[in-house]
This record gives sequence, structure tokens and C-alpha cells, in this order.
Amino acid sequence: QPVAVDPPAICDALVNATLGGALVCLVNRTRTLQGNYRFALLGGLRLSAGVTLECSPALCALELSCATGEIELEPFATLRGGNITLIADGVSVAPGARVSASALGFDDSPNDYYGDRHAQGAGHGGTGGSCLGFNAGGASYGDATEPNAFGSGRRSVGPLFWKSVRGGGVVSIFVRSRVQLDGLIEADGESAIGLQLGGGSGGTIVVRATDKGTRVLTGSGSVSAAGGFSNSTAADAGSAFGGGGGGRVLLPGCDDSAAGRVSVEISGGLSTGYCFGGGAGTLFYAGCKKLICDNSWRATGGTCTVTGDRFGDRPAAVTPDAIVVRSGAAVHTSRSKTPSLEAISSILFSGGSLYGEHYTPSGGGPSNKRPPIPFPTVVIRAAEVLITQGSNVQANQLHIAGARMSVDEASNIVADDLLVEATESVEIGGRVVSVGSVRIDAGFLIIKTLGLLIGDTLVLSAGNAIVRGKLEGTRPALEGCDAGMNRLSREAAFAPRCDLPPSKPFVSEKDTQELEEEEQEIEPYAVQLRVRDRLLLEEALVLSGSSVLLCATSLESAGLVTASSLGCSAGRGPGAGGEGPSGAAGAAEGSGGGHGGVGGASGGNGT
Repeated sequence: QPVAVDPPAICDALVNATLGGALVCLVNRTRTLQGNYRFALLGGLRLSAGVTLECSPALCALELSCATGEIELEPFATLRGGNITLIADGVSVAPGARVSASALGFDDSPNDYYGDRHAQGAGHGGTGGSCLGFNAGGASYGDATEPNAFGSGRRSVGPLFWKSVRGGGVVSIFVRSRVQLDGLIEADGESAIGLQLGGGSGGTIVVRATDKGTRVLTGSGSVSAAGGFSNSTAADAGSAFGGGGGGRVLLPGCDDSAAGRVSVEISGGLSTGYCFGGGAGTLFYAGCKKLICDNSWRATGGTCTVTGDRFGDRPAAVTPDAIVVRSGAAVHTSRSKTPSLEAISSILFSGGSLYGEHYTPSGGGPSNKRPPIPFPTVVIRAAEVLITQGSNVQANQLHIAGARMSVDEASNIVADDLLVEATESVEIGGRVVSVGSVRIDAGFLIIKTLGLLIGDTLVLSAGNAIVRGKLEGTRPALEGCDAGMNRLSREAAFAPRCDLPPSKPFVSEKDTQELEEEEQEIEPYAVQLRVRDRLLLEEALVLSGSSVLLCATSLESAGLVTASSLGCSAGRGPGAGGEGPSGAAGAAEGSGGGHGGVGGASGGNGT
């Protein structure tokens, strides 16, 4: 704990406050304090222009608490320490002034998996940059909605040397009214240029206010908890090291889109060679509960952790109202058994990405014919889910739920199996691709002109639907192509096809036997489009599958619906022609396949 010190220890003079009240402590010469200190003041504190007040060594605590009045940093003044706490009516930071905890956090990585691997970047709000020869970078940790942790560093120790880089420290500001920021508040990770180490991760910056107004934080300054850079020099030829992950920032109000707002930097540090930059950190606006991952379009192989942490089972302290993943940031879901990305109102991907844990395409084919699913289903849930501006969402098993979901023309969803449930609407303008099944249930479904929806099986249900793009069910007609099997059961053959149950999109191990028994009676359609009211298939449409089921009260079609050349493959089916010396039912080699008509004969036996 910091040691309480009588105010005169740092006050060079006591001056009158601008509006009266308690005297203001004036600090007009530079001081370096050894250890942890807490200064309790009756009035405000003013750090004169060009003066530095700091504590040492790294991780040191420096607290300035004012019962009344403000803490003021005049131009080019510096307040520096590993764990800075400011408590006052208000805080003002003039142009050129700074409150800094940069490179004063940990010099190792007590909170991540890879503390003994110095080449990767360290993690915090974002994972550290990975290296191709060393697996993943440093893991993320901490709570995006209640941040309080130091950034991590990297250390390398040998018989004749000791070298390290540090993560960012912690800056906590508590005010009763406002913060006027025209300078800089920073807790950046240390860069490791030429040190043959990964970069340090950003630390934590928290600004809280008793006043809950939306403009508590004002000015033209900057807040930064970025990851440290890492780069090899000419002396490091043939080597490379990962960038540090971004830190975590909490700010009052909801100024993210306000004109002239304070700028915020939470990106991961850059790297070169065969290592990658660190992942973006997190920014949480407490006033509107908006959580942001933003990597400022820096190249990265790391990811941002929004909820949970490296232990996987720790939800965020506050459920975000909105989540935004943008500007090259990539988010990964936690390592929980039920990984999810959830917000109350909206989730927006704008030039961002989501990667489910250990995404590896399984190779496709009918869901029930693949091995038991080894990956948990990743859930994205909010009233509105928007995937825009070249975003990518990838997971093995993916479930998107809410009122509205849209994918714009430049964006993609890739999954082994995909389930989308939207009570109002689903709009697909980009590419949605699944090597397994796709099931969409929506009040209104629109596939736009450039929209592409591909899956092994497509089961699409809606109140109304407009299809202008391309739908393709890639499931081949295999199971029913042997003699006697390519048919419905006698009972099902006389029932209206739209009364038949849709095929199941997800299959657990216990369901496999039951579904196999059902499929002996009815072969699931490659494409099922079930619309309660109006189905409009417009001119640009191409809908294809080995078997297609369209159900609607009203159907208008100006596009192409085709199953041509998608039936039984060569040499298969009850009326197969001959591919080899002995075709189906004795058909000769080279003969045509039969169905409503007999196939063309070939060969000596004339069949």
C-alpha cells in the first residue's frame, strides 16, 4: 500500500484556487520518489509547465487524492508511475502534458500460457503476436468491462546477459465532474526494437466520473494502451519477434462517434519477418455499455478477447449493450465449453473478424456421416448482428441468434454447420459457406444479387422471402442411388411434400442412429426453401441442388431453379448405364442410364 505523506513534501508553494476554496498545491520542480506514495490534499494540485513528478521503480504506486479542487497538468508536465491513481473534482491535462504508466508493468508474463517463450509478444486485452516456429503468442487475460491489470512483458536470461521489456502499467482517474484532456494518458507496452524479444502488452487505463453525463471526457487529446512493437535489426538477421497485445481501457460516457472526441489507441504492436503483430485490446464506454475491439488496420495474427479469459469460465462483470469489432481487429471467443459473443442490443463487425476456437474445416459431407463433433458451438447473440465492410466470421459450429442479421456484399461467414435464428429478418449480400448444413429461420429472408449461400444441405424457413443471388446445396445424391433405394416410402409418397419435416442441421452422437432410420424412408433434400406466404425468385437467381423443395402460399419465379446433372453419378442408380464390363441390371459398358425412358443400348448384348 502507498505510504501517506504530508502534502508539503511535494508542494513548493500553496496558491489560491481560481474560484476560492482550499489552497492549491503547486509543484514547480521535478521530483523522483522511491517506492509507493499516497498524497492526500485538502485542495487541488497543479504541476507546473515542463515539470515531472514520478515514482520509481516499475510497478510503483503514486496516488494523488484531492478533497476539493482539480488536478492540473500544465503544458509539457509529466506525471509518471507504474500504478497511478488520481482522485479530484476534475482533471485537466494541457497540450504536451502526459500522465504515463507506459513500460512500467510486468517484465515477464505471469498471466499467460507462454511466459517462457520470449520470441512471442505478450498478451493482455489482445493476444501477443505469434511466431511460426513457436505456436501462439501470449494469452489474453483480465475483464474488458472491469479492467485493473498490469500489462505483461518478456524476459530473456543467460549466463552473461539479462534483457527484458515491460508491459504497460495502470492509470486510474476518478473525478466528480469532468476530465479535460488535450494531452496524453498512456499505458503502452514497451517496444523491443533490436532486443530479440517480443513486445510488451498494453496496460490498463480507467476513467470514472460521478457525473453520468455523456460529455465527461472532453478535449482533443489521446488515450493509449497499445502493445509494444518488436522488430529485428541488421544484427538480428534471420530472426523475428511478435508484437505485444493491446491493453484494456474503460472510459465514461459514450463519445465513440462524437465529433472532436478524444482519440483512443488500443491496437497491438507491429512485427516483421515470420512473426505477427499483437491482437487489439479492448475499449469499454461505461455510459452506454459499448465494448470495442479496434486494431487501427495494423497487420496482426493475434485476437482480442471480449468476454471470458484464458481460464475460459469467467464471464464479463457487465453484459455489454453493444459490441463493435472493427478496423482489422479479430475477436476470439473464450475457451469455455459454451463459447459465445453476446450483447443486449447489437454486435457489429466492421472490417473485423471472429474466429471460433481452433477453426479447422472438417471436410464436409452430411452431418450425421461425419465423426462426432469435437468442437463446441460458438454462439453470437444480440438483437441485431451486422457483418460489414469485409468482415469474416468463422467457426466449426456457429449459431447466430437475434431479431435481425445481415451480411453485406464484402463480408463472409464460413462454418462447418450454421444455424441462424432471426425473429425479424436475415439479409445476405455476401458469401455464406458451410461444408455441412445451413439452417436459417427468419421472419423475412432476402438473398441479395451478389449473395451466395452454399452448404451441404440448406434448410431455409421464412414468413416471406426474396431470392436474387445464388443458393447451392452441394449434397450429392448418394444414399438413394443404389437399386431400390431412390424413392420415398409408400406412406410419404402420397403426402404433400411441404408437410414433411425438414432435415436436422446439427447431429449429436446420440441422434445419429435415429436420423439414419428416418433417412431410410426419406432422403433429405439438398435445398429446402419453406415460406409461409410469398416466395419471390428473381431474375438473377440460380438455385441448384441434387434435390430441391420449394414451399410457399404464393411463388413467383423468374430465375433458374435447377437439379440438372446433380442426380445419381455415373454408373449408379436403379437404371444405371454401364461404366465397366458389368453395369446395373446387366447393362452393357457405355450404355445410357434409364429412368422414365430406357437408356440407350451399347455393346453386344443390346441392353
